Amino acid sequence: MLFGKIMSYPRFVSVLSIAAAGCLAAGCATSRSADSSHAGAPDDATQAMFDYLFANSASSDSVATKATYCVGLGTRPDLADPSPALVNALASEARTTVVPASQCQAGTQATDAAGQPAMIFHVDPVSQSGGNAYEYRAGYYEGNLGGGTGHYRVEFSHGAWHVSPIGAPVMS
Repeated sequence: MLFGKIMSYPRFVSVLSIAAAGCLAAGCATSRSADSSHAGAPDDATQAMFDYLFANSASSDSVATKATYCVGLGTRPDLADPSPALVNALASEARTTVVPASQCQAGTQATDAAGQPAMIFHVDPVSQSGGNAYEYRAGYYEGNLGGGTGHYRVEFSHGAWHVSPIGAPVMS
């Protein structure tokens, strides 16, 4: 009863609204979409990881150049979309269309929103190992018998990001 007298309903709503607005402005939201700084990795390190996957997937060139590349952060099936800036940077360098993972389906075959063949690339920064190095779990999925995943180290040295596998990737 005392709480009710001290904190009238209109004042409580005003205080709650101000706190919620401050939290949103400070980035307290729990949604993972458009958050490419997952595990503290910068966009350019994550871009290097995606570029490495694009160049080193076991898919044939004919499939890879015709398929839409769908990019997501995290692990399948719970992928978050990277920031629009990262998607645009990847699209400017890729040989094909690049879209956020939310625009694709992973069934017996990966497809884009139009039902055309796609490859779903997933990158999950798991830790920082040193000031300029990050470890990732990353891979791609084309369909039931087409995909791969591995563990990678992305390190900044000599003015660029360099990707190296940690152990052998698993391919199907």
